[in-house]
Amino acid sequence: AQDRGFRIHRDETTPSGTTQFLVDRPYFTRTRTFSIGLSGHYALSPLTPTVATGRGDLSPLLTNVFLASLDVAVALFDRLLLSGSLPVTLAEQGRVELVSGTGPLSGLGLGDPRFGAMVRLFGQPDRDPISLNAGVDVWVPIGVAASGQGDRTARVLPRVVLAGAGGVFRWSFDAGFLFRGYSSIGPPALGLTAASEARAGLALGVSLFD
Repeated sequence: AQDRGFRIHRDETTPSGTTQFLVDRPYFTRTRTFSIGLSGHYALSPLTPTVATGRGDLSPLLTNVFLASLDVAVALFDRLLLSGSLPVTLAEQGRVELVSGTGPLSGLGLGDPRFGAMVRLFGQPDRDPISLNAGVDVWVPIGVAASGQGDRTARVLPRVVLAGAGGVFRWSFDAGFLFRGYSSIGPPALGLTAASEARAGLALGVSLFD
């Protein structure tokens, strides 16, 4: 009854047009208005059980995964940033797990699209020493959970971003809590589970050229 499946891949990009990967650094109208981007991702052994499987080992179920993401974003009123992202699985390599029947995807796979909104509360991330921004991301469950491409229910991530600039230096801190329904692939004892989680990330950078 708990063998429901979930989105395996964690290839979550920052909104298109930002200057960082993984840790968000929002921008607003004074910086740029519209952006569209295409990103590629590679994952090595992203799905590995934590106890012996039907084959009696702990070898990864997925060994090589190639992913892509189409991202768009628009900044409005010098205070609001709206974004969207559509993940696509290009190829998976691995083996079939006898207990759960989990195995690599055959062909392309469409993941859950993400829609986000970020509001600037005070300060400008690329101009002021510190700025405070608050937002929320929502993943719409249209991917196929049984094949690891999506969740069965929506995911919601409210978060806050502190960011600032001083001279050539840039920094940002992103923290939030992901609300996600509990799901597992195969028996929960395998350790192939997903649930709600707290997240935090810090990024430091240097801008060398105009």
